[in-house]
Amino acid sequence: MHLHATTVVLAGRALLIAGPAGAGKSSLALEMMALGAGLIADDVTELFEEDGALWARAPEGLPAAIEARGIGLLNAPLAPPAPVMAALDLTRCTAERMPQVQGISLLGHAKPLLQNTESGPLSAKLVQYLKHKPL
Repeated sequence: MHLHATTVVLAGRALLIAGPAGAGKSSLALEMMALGAGLIADDVTELFEEDGALWARAPEGLPAAIEARGIGLLNAPLAPPAPVMAALDLTRCTAERMPQVQGISLLGHAKPLLQNTESGPLSAKLVQYLKHKPL
């Protein structure tokens, strides 16, 4: 299954960043990469099942690059496949301090669906989320 999403990985956990063109998927991924995340795929991600888990990888032929709007394509080595921990929908935004986590089903696997936030650096929050399982 191919998904219109940019995917990053940190601590062996993948995060799908979904949203329409121009929503900021690549920009957020670049911020997370600056904080230590790796890039699995920019703009399109292939999802697959392995050992009963949902995994993400770059589709065959995807260039080892990421779009930096206003600058162009930047070289970025692609990380190997990783199990998906959660997805982020950039079109959804919350102002709540402690929002109730929504869910999404991908290939029959239930995953948390995170939302954009109105305060603070989203990239730092997501890096911490991937490093450590939420309470």
